[in-house]
Amino acid sequence: MPKLMRKIFIGVKTEVTYGLDPVPTGAVNAFVVHDVEVTPVDGEEVERNNIQPYFGQNGLIQATQFAKVKFKVELGGSGAAGTEPKFGPLLRACACSATLVAVTSCTFAPVTDVIESVTIYANIDGVNQAMRGCRGEAKLSLAAKGKPTIEFEMTGLWQALTDTTLPTPTYTGWQKPVAMNKANVTASLHGTTIACAGFDLMFGNQVVKRDLTEIDTVEITDRKSTGSIVFEATTVAARAWVALAQQKAVGNLSIVNGTVAGNIVTITGTGTVELGKPTYSNSDGVQMINMPLRFVPTAAGNNEWAIVCT
Repeated sequence: MPKLMRKIFIGVKTEVTYGLDPVPTGAVNAFVVHDVEVTPVDGEEVERNNIQPYFGQNGLIQATQFAKVKFKVELGGSGAAGTEPKFGPLLRACACSATLVAVTSCTFAPVTDVIESVTIYANIDGVNQAMRGCRGEAKLSLAAKGKPTIEFEMTGLWQALTDTTLPTPTYTGWQKPVAMNKANVTASLHGTTIACAGFDLMFGNQVVKRDLTEIDTVEITDRKSTGSIVFEATTVAARAWVALAQQKAVGNLSIVNGTVAGNIVTITGTGTVELGKPTYSNSDGVQMINMPLRFVPTAAGNNEWAIVCT
């Protein structure tokens, strides 16, 4: 029988000890995902490259090996303010902290030290790829008339595939996201309210697979967060965007997605958002500004952006 890609289970659970499988289950740890890509084995290969008196390949040696998985989840809240959203474990494995304020908020912010890890199960119709020690990269995307998403690209320790019964997932706690439109979203950049058509935030994590005689880990060794925002052009009097970009001006950003408590996600940069070189584009015959963004932490560090769920 063929293995059906629609019969896929993604389970994610935070590790207490790095690389020790905490065994994600369908009842508790199932993720609502789409656009899934599984790479069951990746890594560096070394060519043997021996001299031989004829043309042809020498073959390769697998020098390092790891597994990767990439997928998107819908960006929404937890259903109750002060509770971590279901995708929280993955954000924490992408070098974030999660700070809870009871019945009020869950705030994700960058960290440099004590980065958590997760085990991910990618079970495709009864064939399971277990990836321990996973850490990775995340990208938030919002587009007008579309749903907000987070794309995760996770790297984990390699483990042999097994024939394992496809778990029955329970998706309790996952919230239905709201589309990016006037009713649901407000946006401001450098203190000016803008008519936003799209926004991206790339964490910019440097994810490396470490392979030494006593080391087999996935590490995040640097972060340079970037992004972009597209909005309707204004008069120079309203905001001199080109001049600000020339000055490499640094200011605030706020994107608020949602209006109902328990399903509101706010992305902020407080005095940390540097403007790049803008370009123009056309949307329905209207001039738009495409502005690259760089998220620059202050001297305090680990504060270039925040994702607040309320």
